[in-house]
Amino acid sequence: MQEQQRLAHLYNLSILDSEPDPKFSRIVRLVKRVLDVPIAAISLIDQRRQWCLELQGADFVEIPRHDSFCQHTIQQGSTLVIPDARADARVAGSPLVSGDAGIRFYAGHPLTLCPDIRLGALCVFDTKPRSMGEEDIQFLADLAETVVNELKASMLINIMAQR
Repeated sequence: MQEQQRLAHLYNLSILDSEPDPKFSRIVRLVKRVLDVPIAAISLIDQRRQWCLELQGADFVEIPRHDSFCQHTIQQGSTLVIPDARADARVAGSPLVSGDAGIRFYAGHPLTLCPDIRLGALCVFDTKPRSMGEEDIQFLADLAETVVNELKASMLINIMAQR
């Protein structure tokens, strides 16, 4: 993945630090309810942080990138499931695991704008370890694609507004 190109696409969206958007709120509410998790988010990863475009069930809207679960999702490029965060060396040291949030389970699917351009993830968290079946993984992937389509539409609107 070309990091500079990825960041350029992210910044061109002009969506970082924006106000909540009902279309993204609906998607997160749906994934949270269907997958029966206490926390769900749409995260975007910039050079130094993870920022949540939409977050429900928690208050960690922005965290340093190095503490982020979703950074591993965008590096992997496919759905990442961590059944027990305490047992996974990539995230066990994150304050989200060791701190008040008490995160134990994570699943995220990358928001892939185009090949090798992954902007963030649609993700879910739980405070207890758990597994995730194939149907639920596919559901998460399908909704992540819906998020990507909405982001692409926003990008087109920005381009048209500049003309």
